[in-house]
Amino acid sequence: MSHVEGVDFTPEMMAQAETRNVYDTLHPADILDSGLPTATFDLVIEVLADEHIKDLAPLYSEAARLAKPAASFVIVGYHSHFLMNGVPTHFDDQEGDPVSIEAYVHLFSDHVKAAHQAGWTLAEMDEGDVDDTWIALKPGWAKYEHQPVSFCMVWSK
Repeated sequence: MSHVEGVDFTPEMMAQAETRNVYDTLHPADILDSGLPTATFDLVIEVLADEHIKDLAPLYSEAARLAKPAASFVIVGYHSHFLMNGVPTHFDDQEGDPVSIEAYVHLFSDHVKAAHQAGWTLAEMDEGDVDDTWIALKPGWAKYEHQPVSFCMVWSK
């Protein structure tokens, strides 16, 4: 039987998460210090937040703390190439206007160093580029066609 818990510290993202109906429990907390119990989860997932964290070490350490022995940690983020191309990450405010969020460029070597320091071993990695599907959703991104946009890393303990 699976149990899915979510963590975010912004009310806007918590409200969006509630609409998904996938979480059994949502916690308003910092992903770097969630307060959730140690060695509880078989799988820890972080999506599109690492670029807003200046230092990756606390993220990988917290994931390791939360994970049971032999657990996995999956991280999905914007590719450093994408961020260095000047494409800001943002959300839309209540009026629908984009609000830019501070973003930090992390090289893949930054992830590897932080992960190894926390006891993780890279099991799998993939990168995605701006393709026809992205361009259909965001026509203005046509100028970024075939440029790296995302990555996914799977780490094991």
